[in-house]
Amino acid sequence: MKKNLLLLLKKEKAYEFKKNFQKRGGASPLNSQRAAGPDTQIVSENTPEVGEEESKCYADICHPEAKPKDLLRFFAGAQDDVKLFPRPLWERKEFLNERSEFRNSGEGSNELNNRKPLIRICSSLCSHNCVLSHKGRGKDTDRKAAFTLAEVLITLGIIGVVAAMTIPTLISNYQRKVLAAQFKKSYAVASQIVLRSKFELGTGTFGQYCTNYTSGKYLNKDICLQTIYKVMFPKKSSTNYNNVDLVRSDISSFNNKQTGLSSDDLGGMGYPVLYTNIMPDGTYMNVNINEFYINFGIDINGAKGPNKLGWDVFLFRVDNKNDSLAGIKQTREYTDEELEEIDFSENPINKNRYGYPCNLNTSMRGNGLGCSWYALNNICPWDETKTYWECLP
Repeated sequence: MKKNLLLLLKKEKAYEFKKNFQKRGGASPLNSQRAAGPDTQIVSENTPEVGEEESKCYADICHPEAKPKDLLRFFAGAQDDVKLFPRPLWERKEFLNERSEFRNSGEGSNELNNRKPLIRICSSLCSHNCVLSHKGRGKDTDRKAAFTLAEVLITLGIIGVVAAMTIPTLISNYQRKVLAAQFKKSYAVASQIVLRSKFELGTGTFGQYCTNYTSGKYLNKDICLQTIYKVMFPKKSSTNYNNVDLVRSDISSFNNKQTGLSSDDLGGMGYPVLYTNIMPDGTYMNVNINEFYINFGIDINGAKGPNKLGWDVFLFRVDNKNDSLAGIKQTREYTDEELEEIDFSENPINKNRYGYPCNLNTSMRGNGLGCSWYALNNICPWDETKTYWECLP
């Protein structure tokens, strides 16, 4: 069999046949296809030149001086060293039939019959699609494209850097949206308390009635606060508004320059912030009457942080003109140098809250008392092009 194959290749001059076959493919692809068979890839004049591996493939398998053992290894079906692309060529019925015909042919077989499968297979092998492959019989052993460990690690490193840069911003934006939603809810609850308390008292001027100041005292303070307390906590039997659930010392200023605020820092209007009650929904709220206003202090998320004035802790006042719950607005931003020049000897507590501050720069301990108006109208105190929650420091 070895001798017969070697003689056949030399006799038919397979090397010259391939050159002629390429010429026929360039001149008449249809005739070349018919001559070479349906599975043969036609090589035309426009076909790119074969590379080093393809040239080696041709020299090893299709050259007239190829060793018989190389031919037998392939044509007998071992497929150890060479595979064709595309792979489905090996699965075609015509190819299998031709290979079987060649394997079963003996020395007495018709040379023309032996020549057909040899021509077709060899022509395909020697085209520019013939490449060397891994060893393996009947298996898909083509090399698979994959990432190296270094490439994977570099990619993960880049993803980690991007995540480190973007995730804190995303979390911050989410927290601010949550605060905005909690603020609206708490304000709505407090507004309803004002309306119901006004209805319970049966007065047409709720704010003025409760802040009526005569002879050094608020005449209707007790009845007003008892009514408000009853509306806030309908399930409690006592209406003693002086009983509080919590005394706080964990509140910071708006820009976080001051921590541990006390009643000495905020004055009378800060009482409902520092002495507070736990509402059924978990928020903190309390009310007092001071400085000719009904003051509401609200922590919109209760025990959760950040516990800062202007962030989650706000003060509101009942407008004495229309009995609506109004925010407190900064009257003017004072620098620390300007505050040093102002005489606060008559009312020292104003030094910590002068102008109801709500800004980035001041060191006043009451910074944040004047933020509720901006939060209520969703306006940044120092940049009207931004929303209030976008410009939280």
